[in-house]
Amino acid sequence: MPKPNIAVLGYALFVTINATSLWGGVFPFFPMEFHTPEVTILFFLSQALAYCATFFLTMLVAYRRPEFVHKTLVLIAMALAIAGAISLIAAMYLKWLTISLVVCGGVCLGMGCGGFAMAWQRYFSAMASTSGIFYLLAGTMLGAPVFFALYLVPSAVTVYLSPVILIPVCGLCAILATRTIDFSLPQFADVPACNPKVYALAVRDYWKSAVGTGAIGFASGAVRAVAFADPAAGDATNIFSMIGSLAAAGILLMVWRRRSFQFDSLSALKVLFPASLTCLVLLPLLAGKLSFIAGLLYLAFSVVSLIMLLQCAQASRDRGINPAFIFGFCGGIVYLMQDAGFVFGFWADSFLDGAFVQLAVVALMGGYVLAMAFALQYMGGTVVLSRRGVPDSVEFVSHEAEEPHEVPSISERHAPESSLRQVDEKPEADATLPDARVSAPRGPGRRSKAQERDRSERLRDRVSKDCLLLQEQFKLSNRETEVAELIMRGNSVSSIAETLVISENTVRTHTKHIYTKLGIHKRQEMLDLVQEVVEYARGQQREA
Repeated sequence: MPKPNIAVLGYALFVTINATSLWGGVFPFFPMEFHTPEVTILFFLSQALAYCATFFLTMLVAYRRPEFVHKTLVLIAMALAIAGAISLIAAMYLKWLTISLVVCGGVCLGMGCGGFAMAWQRYFSAMASTSGIFYLLAGTMLGAPVFFALYLVPSAVTVYLSPVILIPVCGLCAILATRTIDFSLPQFADVPACNPKVYALAVRDYWKSAVGTGAIGFASGAVRAVAFADPAAGDATNIFSMIGSLAAAGILLMVWRRRSFQFDSLSALKVLFPASLTCLVLLPLLAGKLSFIAGLLYLAFSVVSLIMLLQCAQASRDRGINPAFIFGFCGGIVYLMQDAGFVFGFWADSFLDGAFVQLAVVALMGGYVLAMAFALQYMGGTVVLSRRGVPDSVEFVSHEAEEPHEVPSISERHAPESSLRQVDEKPEADATLPDARVSAPRGPGRRSKAQERDRSERLRDRVSKDCLLLQEQFKLSNRETEVAELIMRGNSVSSIAETLVISENTVRTHTKHIYTKLGIHKRQEMLDLVQEVVEYARGQQREA
């Protein structure tokens, strides 16, 4: 795995800034007398709406003027975040301007943190898959202890840390990290407006996933609004959010060190939907545990949000989509639904009589939104199970689960023994089509049922089987395997782009990565390498 770099520290500080200003709509380190209902509700609404609007605005700008986003995003985000933090501090002292400064601070912090989120997502999407995933998960893990460390600092000092230290250092790290981005990559160099089909397909594939994530956001926002009068609920949402992010990132990194795997948002939602629905059912029955239930819902939301970040970065790399566009689209939907949940919860708390009735109505509406979003994921039956119409899986390719292998040269007539796995003994009906399904090892590299099902759908003929052999032995991604198969079938760059609905520049980038991993320079060398791999696999099968 890659080693931590300055981006890990910068992203950890960004996560901390979010926790001290955005998550739950509270600012826990300000004096309690400053947390009046009017100040808190105005701050949350202003920053939440500004945060959501920033996602949609950045998405539109990235589609029409991507070069503007590349040049100014980090500086604008840092300036707005510092201005927002200073406005909140000034609101404590200038009593006659408290409301105006709180609203101004909420808008600036919302837009600044939204801009930072876009900047970091852009950085992770520009990295190779392994590096991008590792830096994002490592930064998320580090953010939790940094946040909890703030409780060790006197609150009178902590209030000033954000504009004086946290935001400037986070901005500096983002600027230094941005300098390493290769803006010649297709997700940055291509003009989105010139490839409308690519972006239309991404919107069609990802909106259901965004709505599913947003449904959990709706439930968490509604419950948080009902518990708004309790300052302990604000602390609970922040603490549980950080614990959820820490646990999710830590588990993924631990599993990743031992084995390769892949998953998508649907897999996470299958677990988190029932868990969130259970919290809502218990809500009216456990009114005294309102802060705890709100915290659990925010924990679920933080986990599914992390998965959304990983999935958007994967889509940007695989499809050559501008990361600000795909993340702006998904994030805009998610946070719009969370804001809607908060507004509904605030309405229930303000206009309904009786705590039980308020909680029951919130639980009913939250459960309805969750149920509809869950049903939406499977609307169309087999459409959802096909390779189109669903988001790309996040691929965790482990380089420590197996012994390292050498890439065989074209001049060698056999592949090194350490680089190939034993094939299945099951004979094929056609002896000219060797079975390329490599047997799943009993250790860390074992494939899941979903992965096996995806393999069986992709095994059509000899070429597809040969490509799966290449994928396993040389650690090609799913998209790289698709491109390699089309190259082997003799397709041109334009034909591959049309088939996969990606730009020609994206095809060339994937081809370059494929050739690098295989240690070759042209299509004929790929065909020769495939033949060597297949011949070695046949020999291993005979020896077995």
